[in-house]
Amino acid sequence: IALYGDETITLPEVESNPTLPQAETKTIQAILESAEPQAEVAQKPVKIILVGRTGAGKSSLINTLFQAEKAEVDVLPSTDRIQEYTWTTPTNEVLNLLDTPGYEQVNRPELREQVLDYAASADLLLLVTPALDPALQMDLDFLQALKTDVPDLSAIGIITQVDRLRPIREWNPPYDWRDGNSAKEKSIREATIYRVEQLGEICELILPLVTEDSGNNRPAWNVTPLAAELVRAIAPAKQLRLARFLRDLEARSTAASQIIDRYTRQMATTQGL
Repeated sequence: IALYGDETITLPEVESNPTLPQAETKTIQAILESAEPQAEVAQKPVKIILVGRTGAGKSSLINTLFQAEKAEVDVLPSTDRIQEYTWTTPTNEVLNLLDTPGYEQVNRPELREQVLDYAASADLLLLVTPALDPALQMDLDFLQALKTDVPDLSAIGIITQVDRLRPIREWNPPYDWRDGNSAKEKSIREATIYRVEQLGEICELILPLVTEDSGNNRPAWNVTPLAAELVRAIAPAKQLRLARFLRDLEARSTAASQIIDRYTRQMATTQGL
């Protein structure tokens, strides 16, 4: 109005030393009081837990996502079925990944307690579900029990072995599984939608994946989008650290770019602070 109108407008005087509104001040104070000291966050390892039935492809997923050959592998006490992978950088940054046994083993009380204890301090849970097995009740039951004990734990569903969907003999990526019209793309999309309908209340995201198979010269597929989502799903203070442990160079670059972009936009906001 002042720029384009004919009337002369007198602007009110502006306080020379403005103060934040009381409510906003309390909001920022609450953020600072609840935040962990940066030094403490930097010392904590990134922790990820893998769950799923036997044969779902958890080990192949580890080899595809992370630099598995550089990890130390320990079998946890009292069981030969739970494996913990530990990656350490020269700067003493640590990634811990717990590869749990199939549900038929996790239902054993002593194993279940170990998994729940680890989940209580984990940053992220990955549910691995094979594409050709539509029976998801076991996945749902286990996730619901886990969420009851650890309600704030973020969960991502990963559909493995989607290359075995119809047409069975066809595998010629890349595939546009979200919008493509080929028979394979439709099969992948339908498998994903089905799991979103069944598990969507617990899993924040569900993505299809094909793991690397060096024996058959089959490269991995859809790794970069999945890796980016893994980084996005954990606490901001740990995101760049997780990105350093990813095997795929493009995934590491994409994750780093997303982190830079987000902080560039948030630098002057309460959320950024």
